[in-house]
This record gives sequence, structure tokens and C-alpha cells, in this order.
Amino acid sequence: MTTRAKLLAAYADGALLETVSRLAVFEHESVVDLLANLQNSGDIDFLATCRSEELERLPQQSYFGLQHVFCDALPKIECPVTEAVVACDQMFEKAGSDGSAALVFRALREWFQYSPSRAAEGLSLICRNTDNHPRLVRPVLIAGATHDAKKYTDEALALSRATQSSIRMDALFALGQIAPEDDRSLLHRVVERFTECIAAPDSDRVTAIALEAALNLLKRTGDIIVTDVHALLVKASSNPTPAVLRVLADGLRTRQNNFTDSMTNASLKALRLTDKQDAVTIREIDLFLYQSDLDADRNRILEFLKDLLTHGDEPIEIDQFRNFRHNLKNTSGELLGWYVVSLLLTGDHRLCMAAFDLLPYQEQRDGLDIDLRPFALGPSWIPYLARKVLGFCLLRREGAAAMLLSCLRSVSEEDRAELEDLIMDHFLMNYLTAIEWFESTISPDDPARESVDKLSASLKIYLNDLTECGTCSAFAPSERERQIQKHHHADFWREAHKKAQEHSILSTVAHTATVLYGSGSIAYVYDKDNNGPHRKEIPFVTHEHSAEFPRLYALDPVGLNYASNLFRSEAPPE
Repeated sequence: MTTRAKLLAAYADGALLETVSRLAVFEHESVVDLLANLQNSGDIDFLATCRSEELERLPQQSYFGLQHVFCDALPKIECPVTEAVVACDQMFEKAGSDGSAALVFRALREWFQYSPSRAAEGLSLICRNTDNHPRLVRPVLIAGATHDAKKYTDEALALSRATQSSIRMDALFALGQIAPEDDRSLLHRVVERFTECIAAPDSDRVTAIALEAALNLLKRTGDIIVTDVHALLVKASSNPTPAVLRVLADGLRTRQNNFTDSMTNASLKALRLTDKQDAVTIREIDLFLYQSDLDADRNRILEFLKDLLTHGDEPIEIDQFRNFRHNLKNTSGELLGWYVVSLLLTGDHRLCMAAFDLLPYQEQRDGLDIDLRPFALGPSWIPYLARKVLGFCLLRREGAAAMLLSCLRSVSEEDRAELEDLIMDHFLMNYLTAIEWFESTISPDDPARESVDKLSASLKIYLNDLTECGTCSAFAPSERERQIQKHHHADFWREAHKKAQEHSILSTVAHTATVLYGSGSIAYVYDKDNNGPHRKEIPFVTHEHSAEFPRLYALDPVGLNYASNLFRSEAPPE
């Protein structure tokens, strides 16, 4: 049976849509052409079927195949405008919240774009009754502008003053897409309309739509309207709503080449108000930072981050910018170190924690062994930076070592002894092997060579004294004492887990299985025909991770905590 015969038979049996969805998997192009031809010849009424109960009965998994066929076939179908519009409405409603639903109205726009008469019919339908077809405004205006941009721009300006808010916003959005580039007078009227909406908005959403339309128009026209759009953007940024912030972040990411420096600065100033929970705006900011020139714009980006990470009681955290962090850690040179040091020098606890989060989790020093001379730090600032490194970055051993060596290279003669004592007492005492990296890294003419030699000699004396003193019995318990402590520790955590499970809602909705020992899990299951049981074995996979902790965590945890808190809370030098 041919595909044509299958479609006719399915139409007669009331199963046309299911058949179309099934055939489209392997015969998409032929099905599209056949449906359009059969509809135009009157052999079937495909659009009427898409408006019937047959569409409601169609399983959701079959809908998406049908949707693609519908979108490709609609522009080729000759029919009254109301039939095309109603069919699109029904297909749109069937899609629900799926993102592909917009494809339906893109197909409708292509239907109107097919001829000027179709676009004129759509415009007439809108003007007769705007309440019945509110989604029709964008497709008609954008499609009609391909035939007569000036006429449909005038129509969009009129519709942007309609009483229905959805029609006003769609008309404003369309203006950014259709205003002709070669008509300065009309462009000026369009931008004036955007400015009116932002100066006296009906709602927050109207402001965002007007701003987005203005940025779209700027991208299309280049520098023709940049002065007007600049004033408009500054006005919208003065008291931004969450919707406006999303538009600004998207504009920076996608249209940054069209922004002047002052427009970028105004946008960044507004975006520092972004809420921690606004995931959409944060993602756009993250992508903008990822695409930016982190080296050339380092000062502007740093000031933006400082505002963003400290604004309000619950500011955004640096961990929310995953792409930016990834990009920064993979740049060449010492750019990562520049950002980390700059954040540490502020002394702000939240920014210093951000500096710690920027450090690579894997032990590496690339980009952190930096030249501090461009910072022009005074005599008291180098030891201050070292204390911030020890207070916040001690757990990142390699990164902390690289920055401390940078401090040794830049410290003045008067403060060198103080800095050496600081590194000896609070870093080398925690990581005895770090001195080996110091010694292997510096060259004979390195400014820190003398300090490293002193530290190495002091550490050798300390280790020799430890060897002569022998092992303290308090730190060498017997095997029996170790086992007793291990059992006490296990009993404590077993009881804690038991109490946690008793008060957890998961205990009422999930079954708990306890694995005593073994290398795998075995279960017996029945198949859908109730055959079985079948034995299923799932092998266990182990994951191990090791990290070196500072020695004073075990030897003097109270003293280490006190010193760390002291360094963290220290205010910057005056």
C-alpha cells in the first residue's frame, strides 16, 4: 500500500494523526507533501482533524512527530485564515509547556509570509476582533513586514497602544524585528514609543519587552539609533525589575558588540541587584563573563564581581558561575592569581571566600605564582596578604604556597623577617614537605632565594629536634586503644544515623536495605509477564579520594582555628 493510500485509509478510519506521526519517522518529506496536496485537492481535511477530538486522544509521545509534519506542511496549504489560526491554537494547546510549542506559530508566520494577501487577511482578522486571537499579532506583523515594512511598522505602532496587554507587548516586540533600517523618521518614532513604555510602564513586563525590542532594533540597525537606545537603557536600568535584569543580562551576552562602554557599565551596575534565586539571570551573567576578555576587562569585571558577591544579605556566590570559573582556571599566564589576590586584598569575608573557591581543587600552581609589583602594595600590605592567604587558602596547599612565594619576592627588607616567621609557623609547620617545592622552584638569582634558604635551615633544625625527642606516647596509642576508639566512633555514628532516619520523611516513602558486606548486591525480580524470579547481580564500585590536611588539625586544632579566625577577621591596613 502506498503512503497516499495509507493516509486516505487512516483519514476514513479516524486515525489520520496517529498514522501521520508513525509514517513521519521514515517518510517525513513525502508525508508533508502528500498532506498538503490532499488538503488542497479536498481529498482530506487535515486542518479540521487537527481541531477535532482526534487530536485530544493522540498520545503525547506521538504528538511531537505530528507537530513537525504540521509545521512543515502548513505553509504549503491553501485555506482560509481562520482555519489555519484555529488549527495552530489547538496544536499549541496540545503541546502544553513544552518549549517546541513555539514552532507552531513560526509555521503560522511562514504561512502568512507566503503572500501579501495572506498577511493582509491576518491583519484584518486582528483589527476586527483582537480578543479571539491574541497570539496572532507577532506572526502577522513579522510576516507582513517582509512584504511592506513601513505599513506593518505603522500597524505595530498602533497595536502597541491597544487595550489588551498581551497585544501591546507582542506589537512592541515585533517593532524591534520589523522597523525598516532605511527610514530614519520611522525609526525615531519607534524608539520614542519604546521610551514612552519605559518612562510610564503599564507593568514590569512591558518595560522588559520594550527594552528587549530596542536592543533587537539596535542590533539590526547598528549605530543609527545607539544614542537613543543608550538613554533608554540607562532609564530602564535605574530601577530594574527581575524581568529587566534578565533582558540586560541576555543583551550583554548576545549583543555586547552593539553596546557602548557606558551601556555596558549601566547594565553591570543594574545586574549587581540580581537575586540569588534568579537562576535564569545568573546563567546569562555567567555566560557573559565566560565570553568576556577576562584579561583586557579585568578591572571592570572585578568591580562587577565585588558588587555582585556582596550585595544584600544573601548575595550571589561565586560557585553559581561555573562557566566563568572554568574559563578563569584555564587561562594562560597569571590571570587566575590576579583575581584571587585582588579579592583577598579587599578583606571582605565573602570576597575572600570567593577567592578560595576560585582556586583549583586539584593541587596545581599554574597561574598563582604571580608578580605582585603591579599591585603597588605598601610595606604593611604584603604581610597582610600573606595572612589572608593563610587564613582562607590554607587547605589549597599548592595555591597557597605559590602566593606565599610571591609575597616573599615582593616584601621589603624591613618586613622580610616577619613574613618568614609567619610562613614558618603557620604554613611549613602544617606542610613539612612544602619546603621541597620552594627549593625546586626558585632560581639562584630569585629575590626569595635568601628567605627560602633561611626557612629550609630552620625547618631542618626543627625536624632534627623532633627526631631526637622521639615519639610522644600520647600520639602513639596501642593497637587495643585504637580499636576501642574505633568502636566508640562507629557506635556514635550508627546511633546518629538511626535518629536521623527516624525523623526523616524518607522513612515513610522509601524502603531501607542494609548491606552488611560483599562486593555486589543480588536481587530477584519478576518480568512483566510475572515470570521469574530472575537473579540480578549488581557489582559495587568503590571511589577513593585522599587529601593532605594541615598537621596542626591533629596537633593543635584550637590554636590553628584561633590563628585562622584572627587572620580572616583582620581589617585592611589604613
